[in-house]
Amino acid sequence: MKQKTTKRSMMMFLTNLFVMALAAPVVNAAPSGADLANKAANFFNDALTWILILVIPVGGLWFAYHALMKMQTEDPTEIASRNKKMKNILVGVAIVESSLAIVKIISSYF
Repeated sequence: MKQKTTKRSMMMFLTNLFVMALAAPVVNAAPSGADLANKAANFFNDALTWILILVIPVGGLWFAYHALMKMQTEDPTEIASRNKKMKNILVGVAIVESSLAIVKIISSYF
């Protein structure tokens, strides 16, 4: 039970941090008319930059957590489960980084 509570509170903390980081560039923004498109594009670019920056450290923390949990167990099924989760984290980070980098490159031309 304690592990689920800790996991939930960590997830809530990271979500709040993410929302605050995205909201920071537009707190004082008051777009008007034609400027709205430029402000939206800048916000989109800032959001993608923050996600690109935060994905690797968050993935690294999750990977380290599963590696630590794997070291503390003797059960072969638990070890196999942790290995699969660690592999999925690496694949997920690679997919997110690649896809966001592609979107960022494409959006830089428009």
